[in-house]
This record gives sequence, structure tokens and C-alpha cells, in this order.
Amino acid sequence: AFTWFAHNPNSGFGGSAVFFEIWADTANFNQVQYTVGADQVAPQFESRGKGNYFNISNNLNSVTHDTIWNENSEQLASIQYWSELRDGQYLLQVYLPMPDSSHYNFRFETVGTGKFDVWSSSIFGMSNIVTNTGGINAFTESHKYVNPDSLKTIVSSFQCSPHVITVGNYYNDSGYVNLDSTWTSNGGIRGKIAETSSRGPTRDNRMKPEIAASGHGVNAPLPLNLIDYYLNHPTLDSTLALGGMHRRNGGTSMASPIVAGVGALLLEKCSKMTNAEFKSALIAGAYSDNFTGTLPNYSFGYGKLDGLNTLFSSSFENVLVGNLDFCKGDSTLISISNPVSSFNWNDNDTNSTIYSSLTSSNYLVTSNVFGCNSDTSYFQTTAHLPPTPPTVVVDFDSLIITNPSGHHIQWYYDDILLDFENEPSLFVNYNGEYYATITNFFGCTSYTETINYNSVGIEEKLHSSSIYPVPAHDFISIVSQAPLEAITIHNVDGKLIYHSNNINESLFRINTAQWANGTYSIKLSTSQNIDVQKIVIQH
Repeated sequence: AFTWFAHNPNSGFGGSAVFFEIWADTANFNQVQYTVGADQVAPQFESRGKGNYFNISNNLNSVTHDTIWNENSEQLASIQYWSELRDGQYLLQVYLPMPDSSHYNFRFETVGTGKFDVWSSSIFGMSNIVTNTGGINAFTESHKYVNPDSLKTIVSSFQCSPHVITVGNYYNDSGYVNLDSTWTSNGGIRGKIAETSSRGPTRDNRMKPEIAASGHGVNAPLPLNLIDYYLNHPTLDSTLALGGMHRRNGGTSMASPIVAGVGALLLEKCSKMTNAEFKSALIAGAYSDNFTGTLPNYSFGYGKLDGLNTLFSSSFENVLVGNLDFCKGDSTLISISNPVSSFNWNDNDTNSTIYSSLTSSNYLVTSNVFGCNSDTSYFQTTAHLPPTPPTVVVDFDSLIITNPSGHHIQWYYDDILLDFENEPSLFVNYNGEYYATITNFFGCTSYTETINYNSVGIEEKLHSSSIYPVPAHDFISIVSQAPLEAITIHNVDGKLIYHSNNINESLFRINTAQWANGTYSIKLSTSQNIDVQKIVIQH
């Protein structure tokens, strides 16, 4: 395979010359042999001659000389190769000083299996790589020609490191007003990528650059000791911006400090942030426009720098956990669910949680492992009063709460919770002590006065069901005058222990072997009445 390099009459390497560099990983170039040849381009393509083949491993750290001869044994060019090993990479420099046939194209030709990279341009005093425009198809060796990747211009240096943030450069503006009040064009379009901005990817196909910033056509402050010098030189004073204190500059040398400035601001906000986190913040804050096209790409990376969004991307809010509303006389525990490393509550408490027993205004600021402070979390804790204690009146065979106020109601009989009895009025079946609780939206509870009701007739007070043995051990048996429809049993704390529906039996047995010793309330429902009794379990 081969590629042409053009002669440069104004080479930065000794005047008229052909010069370019080859870079390759050692494993990719050990099996490659190379030479340089001279090819006539006009009036037709024709190979005029080439030198000997060399292998780089046999010629390290020395100048190797060779000559290109034509078929008449006339010298077309002399060749100098310099090769060296740098940290697992080969550098090969190819130099043809003052070739005799400067109108020829000079081929770099390789045989074998391998891979290498070349960055070469007359802008840097080297030789331009010749792009095949189609005319080469008339050449018998056209199938061996390798066109350069003209879009990939990033070089192999520290900016290719995964630990370095590489910055692309776009036009900051299309021009500026100079010291003479004259509009001076920068030769570009504001927002467009600059021609001098290198494009990726890296040699191992990683995304570079990561971000792009305005750089080309930036007016920056001129050092005070240079202002007079510029003002007194007619060729320089017109390069100063209006006012004479700023001078036009441009390139990635201006774009990268802009990104570094955002990094300084971010470190001021998040003092422990790593370079990887900074890169993530830059990418998260980047934006696209008509110039960037689809992102990411090898010109703009992940987009254009947005400093404010980059700073915002490190912001976070705390997620509060705990009841902000509680009952007076109680307290509440407040914490957060998101991971942080430090806390600062409004009372300067630095613990991860706080207790509150009062109505108060509070706030919290936390920091994460990168030293970033959270947004301030403001919150109000409120100690709510219980409802006004309700009044109960006796209305013949019912008890009625006169001021329920929409709160939740629960009735009790002889300190036993009456299941499903949650209405303001209660029909009384048995003599005994009754009271109710009312609970508001915040869970605060008030108690009614206890009513000792004794107006149920003696014939109504008799139980319609029998329960034995007394006390019970591993089971209880229930004998009912009418078929049982449902049985509900609670312990003394009001907790539901047992419930059964659709029984339709007059004799029923319940296993109590696993029940704790103590007194239980049992409610027996038939089609005729509801019977509430107490049972005792004693193992």
C-alpha cells in the first residue's frame, strides 16, 4: 500500500524538501517494511523509481541513508530515515532534502501487516498528504492507494490521555471593532468550528475532544507593559480592540482556559471533585445548536460549553424523611434518604438526624463526597393539638357524639374495641362502660367521657351463647341458641386475633393452643343479635 506526499518548496526543515513523520505502536509496525518512491503525475501517471525496503527494528536511533534512482541510474532524490522507540511507540521521520524532481509525488510504500498514523501538513512546515481525486484510477497501482483521513487531525500527545479534558475551538465572533473604529473580520462565522481546531478520534478511537468552547476571535486584556509598544507601532496598533486595552487572540489556547475557568468555579463549589467528575459535569451541562450537528462527534465532542449549566449539574436537593406533622406532646425524627457525607442543620447540629417536638421553621444543608453543597432544604415542623374532646349524650338505647367534626371515631365497651363501630351514634346492646376516641388527620386523639350505661333490660343482658371451658387452655367451644354467622376476637390491646364469617353452625370450636395467656373479647354474631363476652386463656 502507498500514499503520496507533495514536495514543499518552503519546508520548515531545510527549505525545499519532503518531510513527514510516522507514528506506530511497536506491535503494529514490527512486521512492516517501508520505502520511498518517486512518481510522475503529468502528463500521465508513471512510477519513476523507489529506494530499498527497511524494517524499523533494525535501524533504531540512527540515520539511515538511501537513494531513489530512475531507470537510467539518474538520482531523483536522497532519503534520510531517523527512527527511535518512545514508550512502546515507534517514531519514524522521513526526510528528502531538495529532491531533483520536485514536481513528482513521493510515495511512502509499505509491505507486510500492520498499522501506523501520519499527521502532516504544509501549515506546519511538513509535506501535504495527497488526496486521491479520482484521476489516479488510470494508474496501474491505483488499487494500492490509501487515502488520508482528512477529518482526523488530533495528534498523539497529552490531550489524548483519558485523564485530560480536550477542548475544541469555535468562532467566538465573526470579527471585532479595532482601535481605529474599523470592523475587522475574523474570517469565520460565529459559532462555527474553527479550521484550526483538531478533530478526533484518538489513535485508539476514543472520543476527543470532550467539549468545545469559544476561542477563535477572542479579545483578551493586553499586559500593561505592552500597550505602549503596540500603540507606537503602526502595524500593531490596528490589532488592538476599541479602547486600546485588548488584543485579538484565538485558537484552542483561548478555548481551553475558558473551560479551565469553569473548572476553577466548580472546584470553588465542590472542592473535592475529581477530573472524572468535572468531565461528567461538563458533558451534562453541554448544549447543541445548528453548528454542532448530532452529538457526540469528533469536532465538538459532547457539545458546546455551558458554564452555568455545568455548575448547576453538581447541585442536588435533599430528600427529607419523617413526619413534619405530629401531635403536641410527641416528637418526630427527621432524616434524609440521599447519600451525603456531612450535615448542617439550622441549629448547627451536624448529626445525620434531628428530633423536633415543637412547631418551628428549619433548614438543612448537606455536602457530598465531592464537597458540593446541597440546595438549602427549608421545612416546617408543626405540633398539632388534638381535637376538642367530644360530648356524648344518651338517647334511650343509643349513645351519640354531638360534635364529631369529621374526625375518625372508634367506640369501646368495657375497654374493648368494638370492631366496625365508627359512627357518631352507637346502639347499646349491653350494660357496661362505653367511651369513644376521635382522631384527626394528623393522628392526634381525644377521648370522650366514659358513660356507665345500665338501661338494658335483664332479659337482654343474658348471653345467648355459652363458651367453655373457663378458663380455656388449648381450645374453646361455643354453643349458640341460633346458628353463628361471624366470630371476632380481640386481645386487651384491641388487636384483632381471630375473625371468621359465614359459619352457619350452632356449635363451633377454636384452637387456642398458640395464644398468649390473658383476657380476650369475643363478639358472636347471629341473625338475631350480637353477643359480646370475655374469655380467659390460661395454659
